[in-house]
Amino acid sequence: MKVSGLSLNSKVHVYLQEKESNGKYYGLIVYNLGKKSETVKALMAYQENGIYKLLETGHLDGITQRGLVAAILKSDINSKTGLEMLNSSQLYQVNKTLQYDTGLLSLEKSNEILPSKYKAFLTKNAHITAEAIKVATPFYEEGNLYQGVWSLVRIGAKVGEGIDKSLVIPKFKVSSLDDFLTLEKNTGLINLPKEESNVSIQVISKSSYYTKPLSTKIKIRFTIEEPRSGEAFELYLGEQEISMAPIFSFQADEAAIYNNNDRLSAIGFEYGMHQQDYEYGKQKLEQFASEGDAMAKAWMGYFTYHGLGNYLPDKSKGKRILNECKRFLETEVLNKNPEAQYLLYSLQKVSALTLTERRAGIILLHRSAYSGFLPAMYEIGLNAFQEENYEVAKLVSEKAIAMGSMKSAMILGKMYLEGKGVVRDSEVGLTWYKKAAATGNATALSVLATVYSDGKNLPPNITEALKYAEEAAEKGSTNSMLFLGDAYLSGKQGVAKDIKKAVEYFNNAAASGSAEGMLSLGMIHQNGNELGLVTDHSSAFYWINQAGIHGSFPAMVALATIYHEGELAEKNAIKSRFWRAEAEALRPKQASNNQYISNDFVNFWKHADFSPTYYYLPYEDRVIDTGPDLMGGLISGFFGSYMESRSQVQQQINRIELIYEKDGEKVYGGTISSLLREGIRIRAGQEVEAIARGRIKLGFMLDNISANGIGGYQTYSISQKLPHGSFIVKLNGSGWKGWGTYGIHRFDKGGTLDLAINDRDYSNNAGYFDLKIVVRD
Repeated sequence: MKVSGLSLNSKVHVYLQEKESNGKYYGLIVYNLGKKSETVKALMAYQENGIYKLLETGHLDGITQRGLVAAILKSDINSKTGLEMLNSSQLYQVNKTLQYDTGLLSLEKSNEILPSKYKAFLTKNAHITAEAIKVATPFYEEGNLYQGVWSLVRIGAKVGEGIDKSLVIPKFKVSSLDDFLTLEKNTGLINLPKEESNVSIQVISKSSYYTKPLSTKIKIRFTIEEPRSGEAFELYLGEQEISMAPIFSFQADEAAIYNNNDRLSAIGFEYGMHQQDYEYGKQKLEQFASEGDAMAKAWMGYFTYHGLGNYLPDKSKGKRILNECKRFLETEVLNKNPEAQYLLYSLQKVSALTLTERRAGIILLHRSAYSGFLPAMYEIGLNAFQEENYEVAKLVSEKAIAMGSMKSAMILGKMYLEGKGVVRDSEVGLTWYKKAAATGNATALSVLATVYSDGKNLPPNITEALKYAEEAAEKGSTNSMLFLGDAYLSGKQGVAKDIKKAVEYFNNAAASGSAEGMLSLGMIHQNGNELGLVTDHSSAFYWINQAGIHGSFPAMVALATIYHEGELAEKNAIKSRFWRAEAEALRPKQASNNQYISNDFVNFWKHADFSPTYYYLPYEDRVIDTGPDLMGGLISGFFGSYMESRSQVQQQINRIELIYEKDGEKVYGGTISSLLREGIRIRAGQEVEAIARGRIKLGFMLDNISANGIGGYQTYSISQKLPHGSFIVKLNGSGWKGWGTYGIHRFDKGGTLDLAINDRDYSNNAGYFDLKIVVRD
């Protein structure tokens, strides 16, 4: 028995003992048995598809040799002796990672018994096992997974004293044995300088709803892998069971405390918990806030952001109010207050910048619903419906209704009207909507008006439709205001045509913050002559512009066209590009096909002031060439692609303009292709939020580069510390900052901002970054 290669030339004895009759073996490998140079090492071996894999795991006694040995062995028969042999097809050296080397190991089977002097070595644990499984879920009891909530699962790699930790670096892989789990970050390396090294994976149970505790299993595998061949030597393979707890085992006593108090009485009308007047509830909420109730103030921010409870929709103001309450909410969350959990989730939902922050917000929502807080339960039901998890939507909504929140009846109504998760039944659907409407819910009333008018679920009943629409409009439903405005404008729905009354409803909708109402007024003023009114281009532009500012997609596209063609307003390429980019970001697929935009994207921009040669299509994630630029001529192909790229020099666009001011914010739009100095002036303490849209070509080799830039090419960059081609910003007197596709920063001092693409040579670049920059106190 001889091993050669790996700088070894030795006689070896291998002693294996099968463990649990599963093809796995633990044992020893002894080099130069009985000689002064004798060396004893710990050994693991196993069979895999008829192949034996042998792996040394640690040095136990004798002369220390550099590295450990791993081998792949195939069974054979010695033609001379007839004895079973194991011959190596490959040998590896374990030295931090497995390194490939040539060599030969030939083992002949023997019934020789392990000498007693070596038995003591077997007591030394030279194995690695997976133990100490720990599950941690924020705001929940430890030890369980919860439905729909991300958890961290820590896996302890228990390392025996015989393992050579300086050489063995296992790779772990965790997989689910059933369909319950989704796993992330479930592969990686484990460094073993410590006795026990823990790894963390992210686990979420899929959105199957369950009402009693369950358990699931994960499979854990530790291996050492040879990087070039991909051969894996297994250190451990086992299963671990994890408990799964139902998230909605409601704590009724706790829920009662938070669902029944003066503050919830003030906002409960929104959730069908109380039937008081909306305006009265608003007054009470503001009274509580003025008396120092921070939770009431947070609700004011929530209602303002979403335009609920007789508050005009104002996202910036609502977010600002919520942020002012953030520290208070965080403190109350630590006290396990479900009302604070829900409101902090609401803030996270509208302001979270990272996936981790968004997940933290979802955990808060689930924890609040777990406590039986009715607004959170409604949101869970609505989210489940939108995710097509109808079982969860139905069960949670039924529970919320039983606990006193009739707003959840709208979810059941929609399910039955559309046959989602239940047998379609229009009468049952109407019944649920009427129960919600009975509490004065404006949305439910508006839906009933639509159901009775469109004839999709029931024969049309104009009388009922108008009754519900008028009641909903009185309670602040802008959808019903638009419904009635359209009815009187067109003379449909069984009413006489009445332009003045239509304008009145559209005015009311616009005054309530409806972008659609504003756009309707713009269209009426633009087409006044056709309606028996006076055409008023100035008013038409005002209302279309206001509609775009308030988020109307058609208005944004209309503004892009207006500024491009010079209708209703002077031509302005920067503003046209700004509104086009806003529309693309809001609904990119619709933007490409909308009637306000030519289907021929090239023609849309061909005659613009700055006529960009290249433009980014976000819905296709590519840059298109719109044809010859204004400064170029006919390019000869005789000089090759490099000379062509140097010759096709696009016109540089580096401008930024104030687009609008709203709620204390200044919103700028701009386009850059190189460097813009002193683009925006800011005051000390102001916050700047910037979005850079589009992709560019850097030279003739680097294509489709986003504002996040690309690694390398630092010698060609303005700032060598930041990615090449990225969007960068500098306050005068300071260094460049990398902002990429999105950035937000509060500046301690005032001054002017320089904006640039991080590239020293722009002459052979193509494309532009379109910017939206918001400056707020």
